[in-house]
Amino acid sequence: MKKIQLVVNLILIICFLSNCGSKNDAAPESEGIFIKLLGAGSSDEASEFFLDSQDKIIGLGTQQFKESDGNKSNALLFRADKFGNQTLLKRIGGIRGNTMRLTSDGGAVILSSSITALGTPYFFVIKLRADDSIEWTRSFQPKNAKKNPLDILNANIEQISDGSYVLAISSRYKIPTLNQEYIYLWKLNSIGDTLRTNYFGNPLVTNRTTKSRILANNDVVIAGQYNQYMRIMLSNSLGSLKWDYSLYHPNSTEQAIANDVQIANSGFAVGGTITRANNESDGLVIKTNSDGKIEWQSRFGGEFNQKINSVAATSDGGYVVVGSTQVVFKGTLNENIWVTKLNHSGQVQWQKDFGGAKDDKALCVRIASNGNIVVLGTITYETTPMLVLIQLNANGETKK
Repeated sequence: MKKIQLVVNLILIICFLSNCGSKNDAAPESEGIFIKLLGAGSSDEASEFFLDSQDKIIGLGTQQFKESDGNKSNALLFRADKFGNQTLLKRIGGIRGNTMRLTSDGGAVILSSSITALGTPYFFVIKLRADDSIEWTRSFQPKNAKKNPLDILNANIEQISDGSYVLAISSRYKIPTLNQEYIYLWKLNSIGDTLRTNYFGNPLVTNRTTKSRILANNDVVIAGQYNQYMRIMLSNSLGSLKWDYSLYHPNSTEQAIANDVQIANSGFAVGGTITRANNESDGLVIKTNSDGKIEWQSRFGGEFNQKINSVAATSDGGYVVVGSTQVVFKGTLNENIWVTKLNHSGQVQWQKDFGGAKDDKALCVRIASNGNIVVLGTITYETTPMLVLIQLNANGETKK
């Protein structure tokens, strides 16, 4: 069975590479440069991943699969070695894998959203041991001031140095026409018990969180959106905001959202997307100082749409951003995985795209200890979405 699966994976990779928008090919694994497909469900969607001290990969996604009682989905934990070879694929629970973080004890903590049989949304925290077994779980349900349950838009979690956690949850009242969106900041102890809950939001205002990162002093920086603006917030370890800024002021026909934030170069790098009234989009990167004030911003647009989903800082003071870019492939307009290297001031040094005849996108980027760029995305092979891992060298090459 394993031999059959290896042959199938090889065929899929060859097919994917033969349809790439880039002309690069995958190099031998001994070079540490690869393109690998992961997953085994009827549909797999990527969320994010991390690299351990040996550059081994642990990541999260959502897997849909078929059972006798209908289509199901679960948060999906996966592991791969530093060459992208899959070593673990495990359904964790819930219906969607929102986010994950590695924990100080060698394990991981995962946030997964779910829904009850009565249609009530909630999310739960899953703590894993170092062997990937479940240590404990806790479930929560965001509600507004009138105790109405809220739909979950995004969920993030960070571990504090004492082992406790801060959660940043973005939620919305079930009646979309009211546009009531709330940001929750939850404080949990080391075993997931609630210590404190703060929330804010008001009618007719967009309040969203997307990604968060922990600082050395246990503050948490959070990216998101406020009405039409990109947003960056800073919370202390108790879940109370220290400051909150709108970063980008688009014109009345544009909306901007920050999809990722990273601690970088004595401040923060924020990557996101600007969407115009006609649904066309550009990528946007903003660099701030440690107080959240803008130092520079770079907008990336062209003939077709571009979106930025993740950003990482590089050892040369620059940045790598990933997302999607539209290309014409065999007469059809579709999305490709997009990887772009910026210098310290946000100027493009190189960019690559990967994809085939279907829509493909990158969701997360990390930098390996040797400077290589590792990208997690979702590609569509025929009609099936799958997870893909791509590793490039620092010059954006997929082979030497």
